Amino acid sequence: MKKLLLIISTILLTISLYSQSTKEQFPIKFRSINGVNYFAGSTDMQLGISTVNGIAWKQWFTGLGLSFDPYGHKGNAIFGCIEKSFGTGIWQPFINVEGGIYFPERTTDFPEKQANGEDYFVLKKTFCGSLYIGYKKTINTNNAFFIKAGYQYKQFNYTIKGWSSPQYSVFDYDYSFKYTPFVFSIGLEL
Repeated sequence: MKKLLLIISTILLTISLYSQSTKEQFPIKFRSINGVNYFAGSTDMQLGISTVNGIAWKQWFTGLGLSFDPYGHKGNAIFGCIEKSFGTGIWQPFINVEGGIYFPERTTDFPEKQANGEDYFVLKKTFCGSLYIGYKKTINTNNAFFIKAGYQYKQFNYTIKGWSSPQYSVFDYDYSFKYTPFVFSIGLEL
């Protein structure tokens, strides 16, 4: 896995340096998409952040991203992203698809250990994904402002491990919650 990440990093760095150092138009460009996400459907205001770094070629973009997501249960996600823009004008509509792994954050409501030192709440990594449509407005040749809206999907799974007395029988209860909030996002493409 480390070798794969090293190879990908080397390729992205080479493409980025070549595309910035040459006066010719190199068809592949490095892009960073950074946004603030508002999760509708909650009683309190919940904002998340995300960043995606990758390569753009013509009307296509693909990259890897990280995000902080407070909706339902706080956590972080690592995901892949594919985006397709339409048109070549200042305003460009686009569609964006993301999918990856959600890592729930440990909170005081979900302690790791019981008073006797045994496991208590075991939080599990799960799938997350989203589908957005939006518009981006070109600021200059390398930067754009975007606004997008769509649905996100994530699961929050955990197991409660425990024991009951006087029999001291061990039990596991599995819980699964699914969240599908409507998300508005604004940000910059650099």
